[in-house]
This record gives sequence, C-alpha cells and structure tokens, in this order.
Amino acid sequence: MIVGEWINGEAGLEEALSVRASVFGAAGGRDENDAYAMHCVMSDSDTGAVVGTGRIRLSGAKFCIDRICVLPEYRGQYVGDLMTRLMLYRASQFAGEVRLVSPAEVAGFFARYGFAAEGEEEGGVAMRVLKEGIRFPSKCGRDEAQTLIGGEE
Repeated sequence: MIVGEWINGEAGLEEALSVRASVFGAAGGRDENDAYAMHCVMSDSDTGAVVGTGRIRLSGAKFCIDRICVLPEYRGQYVGDLMTRLMLYRASQFAGEVRLVSPAEVAGFFARYGFAAEGEEEGGVAMRVLKEGIRFPSKCGRDEAQTLIGGEE
C-alpha cells in the first residue's frame, strides 16, 4: 500500500531528496525553497521505501506545486495521482489559486485536475487552477469529474 505524509521544511527530507535526485538528476537536488515548503512524501508501506515526492511552496503571493516525481518502477500505479490529489487538497486549504510548470508531455495529466495552460515558461507549460476549479477525476464509472471544493460540477 502507498501512504503519504507531510514534511514541513528540510528536517527528515533526505529520502525524498534521494528520490528527486534519482528522477531529476542534479537538477532535483536541495534548493533554497525546501526550507519553506510543505513536502508530500509517498512511501511503500510494505518496504518503507520513499517512492515519490512533491512540494507546495509560496512563490511571491502564489502557491506553487513543484518537484513532483515518482520512481520509474512505481509509475502507472496511481502514485502520482494520489500525491497530486493530496497536494491540491492541502494547497486549497491555504490558497485561492495554485500554479505549476509542467513538462509539455505531461501537461494533460494536470489538466484532468482543472489546471489550464497559461503559456510557456522555462521548463515547460505554465498552468494554474482556481480553488473553485480544482477537480478529482472520477474512477468510479462516471465520466464527469467531482470538484474538490463546492460539490459536483
């Protein structure tokens, strides 16, 4: 089973940083934003291994989600989906808008949650979603998505 936990700041972040470095290489290392971020850390409860991570951080007056990654051997098992849902729920508790920059090839993944492209930015496609527009795509046989805040669409 995959479980998620939150780490605030840098203390206890070593395993998550190892996953980031494994997925992103040198670009995934520690940076100045880690100390001020809320980190979502996904672990395999059977092995205790950290298998994915992402963070929520304040950038200016905006909340941003970034550094989202899942180890290759855990992709396709909805780890990224669960982590994105957890991060959007947490961000929506503090902000009316959430932003991210997605690689172009995975922008469709974030669009399912209500993110809309706003243009290109270094590293990919700049996307944002307002709190009222955050969605959880349904996996229960319904084609339409449930909104996170405010009931059904």
